[in-house]
Amino acid sequence: MWLIVTGGFLVVISLFVYGNVAKRIATEGGKVRTDNFGTADLLVASLLILYFVTAVLQGFHVEPKPVHGVDIVNGAVMFLTLVVFLCSFLHFRGIKLPAQFGVRRLGPGRVAGIAVGLLAAAYPLIGLVSILSQVALGTEAQPQELVKYFLDASEKSHYSAIFATMLMGVVFAPIAEEFIFRGYFYGILKRHLGIVAGVILNAALFAAIHLNETSLLSLFVLAVCFTLAYEFTGSILVNMCMHSLFNLANLCLLLYTAHHPVP
Repeated sequence: MWLIVTGGFLVVISLFVYGNVAKRIATEGGKVRTDNFGTADLLVASLLILYFVTAVLQGFHVEPKPVHGVDIVNGAVMFLTLVVFLCSFLHFRGIKLPAQFGVRRLGPGRVAGIAVGLLAAAYPLIGLVSILSQVALGTEAQPQELVKYFLDASEKSHYSAIFATMLMGVVFAPIAEEFIFRGYFYGILKRHLGIVAGVILNAALFAAIHLNETSLLSLFVLAVCFTLAYEFTGSILVNMCMHSLFNLANLCLLLYTAHHPVP
Protein backbone atom coordinates (compact mmCIF):
# COMPACT_ATOMS: atom_id res chain seq x y z
CA MET A 1 0.00 0.00 0.00
CA TRP A 2 2.78 2.45 0.87
CA LEU A 3 4.27 1.96 -2.60
CA ILE A 4 0.97 3.01 -4.18
CA VAL A 5 0.69 6.04 -1.91
CA THR A 6 4.30 7.07 -2.54
CA GLY A 7 3.90 6.54 -6.28
CA GLY A 8 0.70 8.57 -6.33
CA PHE A 9 2.36 11.39 -4.41
CA LEU A 10 5.27 11.47 -6.88
CA VAL A 11 2.88 11.54 -9.84
CA VAL A 12 1.09 14.52 -8.28
CA ILE A 13 4.44 16.30 -7.93
CA SER A 14 5.23 15.46 -11.56
CA LEU A 15 1.91 16.91 -12.72
CA PHE A 16 2.41 19.97 -10.52
CA VAL A 17 5.89 20.71 -11.93
CA TYR A 18 4.95 20.29 -15.58
CA GLY A 19 1.61 21.99 -15.04
CA ASN A 20 3.49 25.06 -13.81
CA VAL A 21 5.94 24.82 -16.71
CA ALA A 22 3.02 24.68 -19.16
CA LYS A 23 1.35 27.61 -17.40
CA ARG A 24 4.53 29.70 -17.69
CA ILE A 25 4.77 28.84 -21.38
CA ALA A 26 1.12 29.73 -21.98
CA THR A 27 1.59 33.05 -20.15
CA GLU A 28 4.91 34.06 -21.69
CA GLY A 29 4.50 32.44 -25.10
CA GLY A 30 7.46 30.09 -24.88
CA LYS A 31 11.11 30.74 -25.74
CA VAL A 32 11.57 28.60 -28.85
CA ARG A 33 12.30 30.87 -31.83
CA THR A 34 10.24 30.36 -34.97
CA ASP A 35 10.77 33.63 -36.84
CA ASN A 36 13.60 32.25 -38.98
CA PHE A 37 11.61 29.28 -40.28
CA GLY A 38 10.03 29.97 -43.66
CA THR A 39 8.39 28.28 -46.61
CA ALA A 40 11.55 26.36 -47.52
CA ASP A 41 11.69 24.86 -44.02
CA LEU A 42 8.01 23.93 -44.16
CA LEU A 43 8.63 22.07 -47.43
CA VAL A 44 11.71 20.24 -46.15
CA ALA A 45 10.07 19.37 -42.83
CA SER A 46 6.92 18.14 -44.58
CA LEU A 47 8.92 15.80 -46.80
CA LEU A 48 10.92 14.44 -43.87
CA ILE A 49 7.82 13.98 -41.71
CA LEU A 50 6.10 12.20 -44.60
CA TYR A 51 9.10 9.88 -44.86
CA PHE A 52 8.98 9.10 -41.12
CA VAL A 53 5.20 8.58 -41.16
CA THR A 54 5.51 6.18 -44.11
CA ALA A 55 8.24 4.26 -42.30
CA VAL A 56 6.09 4.07 -39.16
CA LEU A 57 3.03 2.80 -41.04
CA GLN A 58 5.11 0.14 -42.74
CA GLY A 59 6.87 -0.78 -39.52
CA PHE A 60 3.69 -1.41 -37.55
CA HIS A 61 2.35 -3.70 -40.27
CA VAL A 62 5.23 -6.18 -40.18
CA GLU A 63 6.69 -8.37 -37.47
CA PRO A 64 9.52 -6.66 -35.55
CA LYS A 65 12.93 -7.80 -36.73
CA PRO A 66 15.75 -8.52 -34.26
CA VAL A 67 18.31 -5.72 -34.03
CA HIS A 68 21.93 -6.41 -35.02
CA GLY A 69 25.07 -4.35 -34.61
CA VAL A 70 24.94 -3.17 -38.21
CA ASP A 71 21.44 -1.78 -37.61
CA ILE A 72 22.75 0.43 -34.83
CA VAL A 73 25.53 1.74 -37.04
CA ASN A 74 23.16 2.34 -39.95
CA GLY A 75 20.71 4.16 -37.69
CA ALA A 76 23.44 6.40 -36.33
CA VAL A 77 24.72 7.19 -39.82
CA MET A 78 21.23 8.01 -41.09
CA PHE A 79 20.37 10.38 -38.25
CA LEU A 80 23.75 12.09 -38.23
CA THR A 81 23.59 12.52 -42.02
CA LEU A 82 20.19 14.13 -41.59
CA VAL A 83 21.56 16.46 -38.91
CA VAL A 84 24.47 17.49 -41.15
CA PHE A 85 22.07 18.11 -44.03
CA LEU A 86 19.73 20.27 -41.90
CA CYS A 87 22.63 22.21 -40.35
CA SER A 88 24.08 22.88 -43.81
CA PHE A 89 20.65 23.88 -45.14
CA LEU A 90 20.05 26.33 -42.28
CA HIS A 91 23.59 27.72 -42.53
CA PHE A 92 23.17 28.23 -46.29
CA ARG A 93 20.02 30.25 -45.55
CA GLY A 94 21.97 32.46 -43.16
CA ILE A 95 20.45 31.15 -39.94
CA LYS A 96 22.91 31.16 -37.05
CA LEU A 97 22.48 27.83 -35.32
CA PRO A 98 23.64 28.81 -31.78
CA ALA A 99 21.15 31.69 -31.68
CA GLN A 100 18.32 29.72 -33.26
CA PHE A 101 18.57 26.86 -30.80
CA GLY A 102 19.60 28.84 -27.72
CA VAL A 103 22.96 27.11 -27.34
CA ARG A 104 24.45 30.05 -25.41
CA ARG A 105 21.31 30.98 -23.50
CA LEU A 106 22.28 29.00 -20.38
CA GLY A 107 25.62 28.05 -18.85
CA PRO A 108 26.64 24.38 -18.56
CA GLY A 109 25.82 24.24 -14.86
CA ARG A 110 22.29 25.58 -15.33
CA VAL A 111 21.70 23.28 -18.31
CA ALA A 112 22.69 20.24 -16.25
CA GLY A 113 20.77 21.36 -13.17
CA ILE A 114 17.53 22.12 -15.00
CA ALA A 115 17.82 18.90 -17.05
CA VAL A 116 18.25 16.76 -13.94
CA GLY A 117 15.38 18.50 -12.14
CA LEU A 118 12.90 18.30 -15.01
CA LEU A 119 13.84 14.71 -15.81
CA ALA A 120 13.39 13.68 -12.18
CA ALA A 121 9.99 15.38 -12.18
CA ALA A 122 9.01 13.55 -15.39
CA TYR A 123 9.95 10.04 -14.22
CA PRO A 124 6.88 9.31 -12.01
CA LEU A 125 4.45 10.22 -14.79
CA ILE A 126 6.41 8.25 -17.39
CA GLY A 127 6.58 5.29 -15.03
CA LEU A 128 2.84 5.36 -14.38
CA VAL A 129 2.01 5.46 -18.09
CA SER A 130 4.49 2.65 -18.75
CA ILE A 131 2.91 0.44 -16.08
CA LEU A 132 -0.61 1.12 -17.37
CA SER A 133 0.47 0.29 -20.93
CA GLN A 134 2.00 -3.01 -19.86
CA VAL A 135 -1.11 -3.94 -17.86
CA ALA A 136 -3.38 -3.05 -20.78
CA LEU A 137 -1.37 -5.08 -23.29
CA GLY A 138 -0.83 -8.01 -20.91
CA THR A 139 1.04 -10.88 -22.54
CA GLU A 140 1.35 -8.88 -25.76
CA ALA A 141 3.59 -6.31 -24.08
CA GLN A 142 7.07 -6.54 -25.55
CA PRO A 143 10.19 -4.42 -25.03
CA GLN A 144 11.80 -2.60 -27.95
CA GLU A 145 14.03 -4.75 -30.15
CA LEU A 146 16.99 -2.57 -29.22
CA VAL A 147 16.34 -3.33 -25.55
CA LYS A 148 16.34 -7.07 -26.31
CA TYR A 149 19.60 -6.68 -28.21
CA PHE A 150 21.26 -4.77 -25.37
CA LEU A 151 20.05 -7.23 -22.73
CA ASP A 152 21.38 -10.17 -24.77
CA ALA A 153 24.72 -8.43 -25.25
CA SER A 154 24.90 -7.65 -21.53
CA GLU A 155 24.11 -11.21 -20.48
CA LYS A 156 26.77 -12.56 -22.85
CA SER A 157 29.29 -9.80 -21.96
CA HIS A 158 29.67 -8.65 -25.57
CA TYR A 159 31.52 -5.47 -24.66
CA SER A 160 31.77 -4.08 -28.20
CA ALA A 161 27.99 -4.32 -28.61
CA ILE A 162 27.43 -2.82 -25.16
CA PHE A 163 29.77 0.09 -25.93
CA ALA A 164 28.22 0.74 -29.34
CA THR A 165 24.71 0.78 -27.90
CA MET A 166 25.74 3.04 -25.02
CA LEU A 167 27.48 5.43 -27.42
CA MET A 168 24.47 5.52 -29.69
CA GLY A 169 21.95 5.89 -26.87
CA VAL A 170 23.78 8.37 -24.66
CA VAL A 171 25.56 10.54 -27.24
CA PHE A 172 24.40 10.21 -30.84
CA ALA A 173 20.65 9.64 -30.39
CA PRO A 174 20.02 12.50 -27.92
CA ILE A 175 21.87 15.02 -30.08
CA ALA A 176 20.43 13.90 -33.42
CA GLU A 177 16.86 13.21 -32.31
CA GLU A 178 16.52 16.38 -30.26
CA PHE A 179 17.93 18.51 -33.07
CA ILE A 180 15.61 16.94 -35.65
CA PHE A 181 12.41 16.55 -33.64
CA ARG A 182 12.52 19.36 -31.10
CA GLY A 183 14.89 21.78 -32.81
CA TYR A 184 13.65 21.58 -36.40
CA PHE A 185 10.28 19.82 -36.63
CA TYR A 186 8.81 21.38 -33.49
CA GLY A 187 9.94 24.89 -34.40
CA ILE A 188 8.18 24.64 -37.75
CA LEU A 189 5.06 22.98 -36.29
CA LYS A 190 4.86 25.70 -33.65
CA ARG A 191 5.15 28.46 -36.26
CA HIS A 192 2.34 27.09 -38.44
CA LEU A 193 0.08 25.25 -35.96
CA GLY A 194 0.81 26.79 -32.57
CA ILE A 195 2.37 25.43 -29.39
CA VAL A 196 -0.31 22.92 -28.35
CA ALA A 197 -0.67 21.21 -31.74
CA GLY A 198 3.08 21.38 -32.25
CA VAL A 199 3.80 19.66 -28.94
CA ILE A 200 1.22 16.91 -29.54
CA LEU A 201 2.15 16.13 -33.17
CA ASN A 202 5.86 16.27 -32.45
CA ALA A 203 5.55 13.92 -29.48
CA ALA A 204 3.30 11.53 -31.42
CA LEU A 205 5.79 11.25 -34.29
CA PHE A 206 8.72 10.81 -31.92
CA ALA A 207 6.95 8.02 -30.03
CA ALA A 208 5.77 6.30 -33.21
CA ILE A 209 9.18 6.04 -34.88
CA HIS A 210 10.33 3.71 -32.11
CA LEU A 211 7.87 1.13 -33.48
CA ASN A 212 6.88 -0.37 -30.17
CA GLU A 213 3.31 -0.50 -28.87
CA THR A 214 4.33 -1.10 -25.27
CA SER A 215 6.42 2.06 -25.01
CA LEU A 216 4.30 4.20 -27.33
CA LEU A 217 2.43 6.19 -24.65
CA SER A 218 5.39 6.50 -22.27
CA LEU A 219 7.58 7.81 -25.11
CA PHE A 220 4.81 10.25 -26.02
CA VAL A 221 4.80 11.60 -22.46
CA LEU A 222 8.60 11.72 -22.44
CA ALA A 223 8.62 13.68 -25.71
CA VAL A 224 6.06 16.14 -24.34
CA CYS A 225 8.33 16.72 -21.33
CA PHE A 226 11.33 17.26 -23.63
CA THR A 227 9.41 19.80 -25.71
CA LEU A 228 8.10 21.67 -22.68
CA ALA A 229 11.64 21.82 -21.31
CA TYR A 230 12.81 23.31 -24.61
CA GLU A 231 10.01 25.90 -24.63
CA PHE A 232 10.55 26.73 -20.97
CA THR A 233 14.29 27.38 -21.29
CA GLY A 234 14.76 28.20 -24.98
CA SER A 235 17.90 26.05 -24.98
CA ILE A 236 17.98 22.81 -26.93
CA LEU A 237 20.89 21.71 -24.74
CA VAL A 238 18.47 21.16 -21.85
CA ASN A 239 16.33 18.57 -23.63
CA MET A 240 19.44 17.01 -25.21
CA CYS A 241 20.84 16.58 -21.70
CA MET A 242 17.53 15.18 -20.41
CA HIS A 243 17.39 12.71 -23.30
CA SER A 244 20.98 11.60 -22.70
CA LEU A 245 20.44 11.12 -18.96
CA PHE A 246 17.19 9.22 -19.55
CA ASN A 247 18.87 6.80 -21.95
CA LEU A 248 21.90 6.43 -19.69
CA ALA A 249 19.72 5.59 -16.68
CA ASN A 250 17.73 3.01 -18.64
CA LEU A 251 20.80 1.36 -20.14
CA CYS A 252 22.50 1.17 -16.75
CA LEU A 253 19.35 -0.40 -15.30
CA LEU A 254 19.34 -2.97 -18.12
CA LEU A 255 23.00 -3.74 -17.45
CA TYR A 256 22.24 -4.30 -13.79
CA THR A 257 19.17 -6.39 -14.60
CA ALA A 258 21.16 -8.61 -16.96
CA HIS A 259 23.52 -9.62 -14.16
CA HIS A 260 21.07 -9.41 -11.25
CA PRO A 261 17.81 -10.90 -12.55
CA VAL A 262 14.71 -10.42 -10.44
CA PRO A 263 13.79 -13.74 -8.74
